[in-house]
Amino acid sequence: MTQLTDEGYTVLRMAGSHGACDIIAIKKRNPHDSEIRFIQLKRTKQSPDKITVNSYLRDRDKLKKLEFDTGLFMWEKNGLALTKELWVWVDKVGWITFDVDTD
Repeated sequence: MTQLTDEGYTVLRMAGSHGACDIIAIKKRNPHDSEIRFIQLKRTKQSPDKITVNSYLRDRDKLKKLEFDTGLFMWEKNGLALTKELWVWVDKVGWITFDVDTD
């Protein structure tokens, strides 16, 4: 994912993933402030104005159910941001992104 590496993330791709996420992107902003993004990727030819996170309920629910080791929650208090995102590639348009935690 060129977009994420260009933004300074280390990107781990789960090829052929059937799990909750296809990509894990990690960025360390400073010694006490890091970000981890769990991203599910989809592709569609559908018109962009018809795409909502509800179009992908099963994928959204998998991401929402993703749980983390309690150690990560301790890190979150010390500056670790965790996000769960759904990215949909729309042919001839590009990415439409949804933050699953705030939909």
